[in-house]
Amino acid sequence: MGFLPRIGIDPGAIGTTTYGVVCGNDPKEQTFEYMSGIEVADFESLPEGLGRMRINPQRYAVFTHNGPVSKLRLTWAAIWNEWLPASGYEAANVPDFEVYDHRFNRSTGIGIIEIWFPIMPEYDQNITKFV
Repeated sequence: MGFLPRIGIDPGAIGTTTYGVVCGNDPKEQTFEYMSGIEVADFESLPEGLGRMRINPQRYAVFTHNGPVSKLRLTWAAIWNEWLPASGYEAANVPDFEVYDHRFNRSTGIGIIEIWFPIMPEYDQNITKFV
């Protein structure tokens, strides 16, 4: 059984919101790993064969994509190429994720998708830390 048909039937699932988790993002090489998922109360109730990932608390910048999922890459490109260089932040080396909730129509592939982009203050090479 694929991932989408399982939504709402997996024991321990919390709601019907789905997530697209991006790991190992390398913007220079334009490569990444992608995992689709749902929030669960605990890992023990998940059926065999399903992966597990825990995302720790982190500071995120949250962006909204409104439109077809086929254009989502344009929103990602704007985040990396326009917002990030002007923001005073760096991308944190932890997973970022997309949120597909009730505002996104899975049948049409159109709607609102939230992008949670992990950030940290930009490193200033002019600052020296003394211990």
